[in-house]
Amino acid sequence: MKKKYCDYVKKNIFDVCGMNVCYVEDNPIESVMSNKATPYFSSFKCARSYMTPAYASGMAVGTARDLTLFANALMPADGKTSPLFKSNDTLKEFFEITRSTTGEELFSLHHGMWGSDGNFRGMGHDGCVPGMRSFFVILPEEHLSVAVLANTDGADALNAEIVELFTGSYYDKDEKVDTSRFVDANKLVGKYVKNRAQFVDRISESDPWTIFEVEAQDKNTILIRGAVYTQIRPYVFKSKEAAIDIVFFDIGPDEVVKKVTVFQNEWIPLMEAEKILKR
Repeated sequence: MKKKYCDYVKKNIFDVCGMNVCYVEDNPIESVMSNKATPYFSSFKCARSYMTPAYASGMAVGTARDLTLFANALMPADGKTSPLFKSNDTLKEFFEITRSTTGEELFSLHHGMWGSDGNFRGMGHDGCVPGMRSFFVILPEEHLSVAVLANTDGADALNAEIVELFTGSYYDKDEKVDTSRFVDANKLVGKYVKNRAQFVDRISESDPWTIFEVEAQDKNTILIRGAVYTQIRPYVFKSKEAAIDIVFFDIGPDEVVKKVTVFQNEWIPLMEAEKILKR
């Protein structure tokens, strides 16, 4: 039997978790719509609609409390079963890695949630529409969740820093680092293009959101858009000054970069992208 997405989500997630304020934009609650926060882009107000053409991604509207209720359902008390699943075995499977660029929990996917490998194991997701930013993460073993909502486009770095207060930064661990496996930064020099970009007939090298260039400062240091990144683990570079602070390079057996992961987004060498366009 066919069912609308918004109806399914309401019945099987929102109602089950007690998220009475949360709704999918395609099926709004009028009393909640009238109390929406005003979104801002820089210092300018945005249109009040939060709609996105990427249905159903980015279509949920709610509060921080809604996300807390959702987190509680994913982290039931010991001896209790999650209301979202018939068995906690399913919940355990939900937390398992379904895809990982690095082979670890750094930039890993857990059935739609991103993993973070800090001092505490966490997983969650960020969200954005014009003038709005959100960040949600759960720490299953700690029974702790963090939800941050902001009504401005400039909140990405702030949201991430708040979450890191609880989870710890990516790879900020007391572990002995095998520097012998570090990659020579000179092998990473070049231009990279976002794998998710949509191309019609060409790639614009003047678009900073489509193209970024890697320069080598020394064997363990690279420069990206003026920010300095230092190698902290083999193929993993970290910046203290950039909002997007972790970059991972996936190197092939011939020591050529296959792809780069920047804040969960994958980038490929520009030369490879141009070959694809010529096919």
